[in-house]
Amino acid sequence: MRHAFWSRAFACVALLAVTFTAAAQISRGHEILLHHGLQLQTWAFPGVHGHFTMENWEASNLTTPIFIDGAGRGDQFLGPPPGRPWGLAGWQETPTPGELPYLENMITYQFGDEQNVSNAGVRAQFKAIIDYWHANHPNVIVFTNQFGRQIADQHLRTYMAETNPDMLMFDDYVFHGTAPHFGNLPGGSPTRLYTELEKYRVLGLEGNDGTGRLPIPVGLHVQSFVDPQFTTGHHITESEFRLNMFAAWAFGVKLTSAFIYDNPGPLGSALGTILFHGPGDTNPTPFFNVFAEVNRESRNLGPALIRLLSTDVRIASGRYRRPNEEEIRAIPLPNRLRAWAQDADPYLKTITAENLGTENHGLEGDVVVGFFRVLDESFDGLASNQRYFMIVNGLSSLHASGTAANTRQRIRMTFDFGASSITALQRMSRETGLVERVPLTHEGGSIYTLDLELDGGTGDLFKYETGARFVGDPQYGGAVAIEGPTVRFEGQRIVLSVEPGHTGYVWHHNGQPLSDGGRFSGASTATLVIDPAEGADTGTYQCFFDHPEMEGVQMRTSFLTLVVWPEHETPAATAATMAALALALGGAAAWLLRRRRRAY
Repeated sequence: MRHAFWSRAFACVALLAVTFTAAAQISRGHEILLHHGLQLQTWAFPGVHGHFTMENWEASNLTTPIFIDGAGRGDQFLGPPPGRPWGLAGWQETPTPGELPYLENMITYQFGDEQNVSNAGVRAQFKAIIDYWHANHPNVIVFTNQFGRQIADQHLRTYMAETNPDMLMFDDYVFHGTAPHFGNLPGGSPTRLYTELEKYRVLGLEGNDGTGRLPIPVGLHVQSFVDPQFTTGHHITESEFRLNMFAAWAFGVKLTSAFIYDNPGPLGSALGTILFHGPGDTNPTPFFNVFAEVNRESRNLGPALIRLLSTDVRIASGRYRRPNEEEIRAIPLPNRLRAWAQDADPYLKTITAENLGTENHGLEGDVVVGFFRVLDESFDGLASNQRYFMIVNGLSSLHASGTAANTRQRIRMTFDFGASSITALQRMSRETGLVERVPLTHEGGSIYTLDLELDGGTGDLFKYETGARFVGDPQYGGAVAIEGPTVRFEGQRIVLSVEPGHTGYVWHHNGQPLSDGGRFSGASTATLVIDPAEGADTGTYQCFFDHPEMEGVQMRTSFLTLVVWPEHETPAATAATMAALALALGGAAAWLLRRRRRAY
């Protein structure tokens, strides 16, 4: 019995020793976004119209309005200081006296717009501004915005190295309908947007120092306006808008900003929102509901996306036919992008698509595949090198019939798991925000398949089911803390605790619920007390409690393993070793808890 115990105990120490991984540094921009969550922002103009309709704002499922200097701050939205989350864009350089009380909840500041950062004078100006904000208001993400093709890569690298922006941001409004100078997007594939997303993805991963040790986040302005010049009068369709958003997530974007929310009036000339009729934000258009639903689905993926870092993007190209031609052609592969191939992933071997409708002449569209790892290994506990991937249906249509349903595709994926024990996937549900198991069809041996149906422009986020938890899982309730080491003696008092402030606490021992009585107290609270401990208390402990924001959803902690040793059976010669083991395991638990606090 003693031999088996010591074998297990020292095996635990050995396991902990080989799985400790130093926490990576995280850039300022990523740290701030981890605190605030995935950002779905928009440029709003309440100062122009004198009001802000809170009911419509809540219905939009956006996270943050961006107010433009000179266009009013939107005090009706902010309320009393410190107010709600907000951001600023413009040329004012420093906060106004009226903005200072609200800086606690200010998330982003975009200085200027599309300025030429290849110019040394422009860089010097921004360097002074960002130095001011870093020194005086360090919890605000400060950046500039460039047009996608505006600045060459080498000049952007110089800009990053000299000014140290917290984020890269760009705009490229590519959905122009049948405009001849843009051309019909082949198969509804915005290849130019993909090229620019890849450009900024790579630059963001390199970080400001170019080494890749400290990546910075990337943001994208998305198309929610119509204009005779900048969209050639084209009203973006449902499938196009979905693709604008979900392609961004697949490329690792952490912030989207819908340009624009409401009409800017004289500030924007012919610029018009597609979200509201007339001036202001009181009369939503039918497209507002499409917009709100895409935002809702995106926010449900947010807890995972904000904790992931892009590692690769591939395109499985579809086919198209030019107007008035019969020849069927492959959709051109975007510049900078690599075609899907088996070397992209150790398990995913083939991807094929089937168009379930008649858009694009019934031909299959692209499939966009984005790969990720966790931003910091502490975010998923002792697990390491977990692989995540997003599958996006890249079929969209510029026509009024280009709804998400009319551009739906069935995407078949074939997996070869080899000698691994993987037989299923996990997915973070766009509908509920919860992690769900995705069973696969076993084709024989180590081969499995999945037939996935996705609306046009829509993406799903997956992870291989390895036993490690899905990063950002809203049902994860953190680690169980213990006062003292996890190896104890009979007769001692043991105190376990979890995050306080919740309801519906239920403690479990070896999978069975506990209740107060005898040696146990606090079984329905955040703190469980075992006094005095007995050998039978050895085993795993876990606590369940209610999610504070998701009705009917339970959160659960990771397992804590406790060993209670009968003191009279402990050989005197091994007492010192036992004490050392207890200290080692206790230290490991403390290390894990410190890492857990960094996981937000």
